[in-house]
Amino acid sequence: MVIRNFTPHAITLICDGEKTTFESEGAIRLEEKITETPKIGGFETIRKEYVGALGLPETKADVFIIVSGIVLSALGGSRKDLISPDTGPDSAIRNEKGHIIGVKRFLRM
Repeated sequence: MVIRNFTPHAITLICDGEKTTFESEGAIRLEEKITETPKIGGFETIRKEYVGALGLPETKADVFIIVSGIVLSALGGSRKDLISPDTGPDSAIRNEKGHIIGVKRFLRM
């Protein structure tokens, strides 16, 4: 099994005291379709739909791709190889300044 990281930064998984860091191989970006919607109180509003992804590798057996949470939400139902760092309070490990330094697990759809 191979895990590749396509977020813009390194991801560290901390499990049973062991740290595994997955260095970034580049970032996957979502393609957007924007539709203007009626103004609210004089302010512009839009509707945004995600219609694809830029930089997403082809699916390969036994290869998982780490993506951002928004990419997982937008594409996770169509790709079973996508995972995202679980940054929820039960998983995120933070330093004294509150910055996430690792996670205990990944999310899947």
